[in-house]
Amino acid sequence: VLLLIDSPRLDHHAEVSKLANGLACSGQGYTLFSSIPTGGSAFATLQKVIGINADDLNDIIVQLYEKYVAGEIDLERIPLVLPRFRGSPSPDKDADARGVIAGLRTDTTREEIVFGTFLGLVLQYRDVLMLLRANATTRIKVIGPASENPLWLQLKADLLGTSLSASSLSEVVSRGAQALACGEVVEWDATKPRQVDAHQQRHNQLAAWSAQIQQQWDYLKGMPT
Repeated sequence: VLLLIDSPRLDHHAEVSKLANGLACSGQGYTLFSSIPTGGSAFATLQKVIGINADDLNDIIVQLYEKYVAGEIDLERIPLVLPRFRGSPSPDKDADARGVIAGLRTDTTREEIVFGTFLGLVLQYRDVLMLLRANATTRIKVIGPASENPLWLQLKADLLGTSLSASSLSEVVSRGAQALACGEVVEWDATKPRQVDAHQQRHNQLAAWSAQIQQQWDYLKGMPT
């Protein structure tokens, strides 16, 4: 997660949260960065855990998205997934941290595990965003695998209660590096972004669910490695 800011954050909070300050590529302003080790790699992990290929997983994601926006997902049935499949993000940044799935039932389906994983990714993203102390007016731009995943995008918008701007182009970072090397200035609109809006009712439902599982979520994050 990269946050554009007007001045560097050199306070105690930034230090203990292990946040990285930097210079904005435009030469104006600064950046505050925190990595989330498990992002796109969640796709590969899910394929191995539930034994399906990429095409089948993508089909499940599309089906879950359609059910979710239609109000057909029962959050009470969704397992709580701490997606630390490749370590933990700030403030711990523990490479030895591992993922946890809690709340499995005898009739839990693979679709519910997939949904729980992306919901867990969104919870983890929100945690990091809170560490960065991004304000409510922050415009959230999405690139990479997340920008192509309708379920991931909508869950993020709904949980945060804010609109997202998702790139429609691949390799945005590489394209940006090329533009910098050529001395060009490329605006965000060149990525052909599409807006993903939050849905108020779903936001309220996710907020209530989040408050309900917060103690368990904090417990899972605090498990020793």
